[in-house]
Amino acid sequence: MNKSMQNSYLVGCMQSTLLGYDYYIRNLFICRKDFKMFHSIGNFCLSRIQENLEKDPTSYSEVRHKRQFGPLSNTAMSWMKDFFSKDGECMPNRETIHIPDNFLRREIYNLYKEYVEGAEGHGWFIIYQYFVKVWKREFNNVCIPKIIIIT
Repeated sequence: MNKSMQNSYLVGCMQSTLLGYDYYIRNLFICRKDFKMFHSIGNFCLSRIQENLEKDPTSYSEVRHKRQFGPLSNTAMSWMKDFFSKDGECMPNRETIHIPDNFLRREIYNLYKEYVEGAEGHGWFIIYQYFVKVWKREFNNVCIPKIIIIT
């Protein structure tokens, strides 16, 4: 976890009271000393988190620290959504979309790249590795089934 995610997690384990804060680990109430020891943090770190939380209660919210996609990724996601809806087959018994097995991921990426170079005008596109990462993260229900050859 990065520092922001760690702080968000710690805030989720604390509950504000009239006298200060209560500390929890898996809904088990514990003292401040054990909380710091369990999470390997010191007084300064915990105090800083609590001060920031008192100044702005939304400072450690999940939404604020969630990584946002850039405009190139949004273009890629839009293209993928369109491509998958046109060329994919929805499976009747599951929430899965199958792309015809004559496609490879690299070929689909090349189609995306050709689209961006032709239609978008600026010609900027994400690299193949990031394309696959976006595919797995946002369209994990889309797959290319393996060809099974029975001899």
